[in-house]
Amino acid sequence: MNLEEVCGNVKALLDAGDQEKADDQVHLVGHILEDIQALAISAKLPTDALAAVTKAADEIFDCFDKLDTALHAPEGKAVEYAPYAERIEAAIQILKAQGSN
Repeated sequence: MNLEEVCGNVKALLDAGDQEKADDQVHLVGHILEDIQALAISAKLPTDALAAVTKAADEIFDCFDKLDTALHAPEGKAVEYAPYAERIEAAIQILKAQGSN
């Protein structure tokens, strides 16, 4: 499963109100981002490409960190993906662009 698919799973699970399953997927995103950054370093990307990957990964991590915090807040409040969707999608597109170079 790739980053984009896992992000889609998180969105779908949160939209369905299944915060418990979404939490597992949120943590998976963190692991995938760590792998992406390690691969970018080992691939010896040019400095500008590595910086773009790092910035995009950090952006996604920030969004998912906020989602994770919300998921672990006191119960009773729905957690929404929508406030972060645009930032996450833009960062994924940057990662895709760097992967195709």
